[in-house]
Amino acid sequence: MDFPLLYEFLSQIESNNNREWFQRHKATYDTLRLQFLDFTQSLINKLVRIDPSIAYLRPQDTIYRFYRDTRFSADKSPYKHHFGTFINARGKKSITGGYYLHLQPNHSFATVGSYYLPSNILNQCRKEIDANQYVWNEIIHNTAFLTSFGSPAANASDSFFPKGEKGFGLNAVKTAPKGFKKDHPLIDSLRLKDYCAWHSVEFNEQSNDDLITDQALHFFEIGKPLHDFTNPIIEDMLS
Repeated sequence: MDFPLLYEFLSQIESNNNREWFQRHKATYDTLRLQFLDFTQSLINKLVRIDPSIAYLRPQDTIYRFYRDTRFSADKSPYKHHFGTFINARGKKSITGGYYLHLQPNHSFATVGSYYLPSNILNQCRKEIDANQYVWNEIIHNTAFLTSFGSPAANASDSFFPKGEKGFGLNAVKTAPKGFKKDHPLIDSLRLKDYCAWHSVEFNEQSNDDLITDQALHFFEIGKPLHDFTNPIIEDMLS
């Protein structure tokens, strides 16, 4: 993929987010979108070695629309500022954990896990964490996991877009969730309202396929045990 061109295009659309500018550069967007589909297929082909469940996915099953839905947003900008792909065996709209790569100038990251969970499923995940504290600790206190993502809720920001270099948990309740004591040994994990771990990815004018892919796969592999723990719980609750 022509990552320097993608970087330039995304950088420009941040200050030219209007239909007139986009129409003049639509041929560039169309070229980049096709290239991103090919890049995502290559990423899937490599990721399948870590997670065979995603082998059947097509890149178009994982890539989000570039056009924003502005119906319920105060921001009426018609286009996004990023390219994103969510590689999830159960589909990009699933609440089960998967692998998300977000490419945006000065704000690119690789993410694993689940962003949003309904309260009943979230409560069941908390109960499973409480019941399997040793297994959970083995995952989140693994040296590679801590180095890559940090401690739970340390950077919780109540935002879809992660803040900072790394983090584990985008949203967290302020105190202990109902049914758990404030001095629970895993209270920081139990406070989480999602199980999403991320790390920034280097994306600039010099980027290439290997640079982006190697970074993403590195963090995907380290973070995979997180949704290996939560996905069976979520799937049981959905069935």
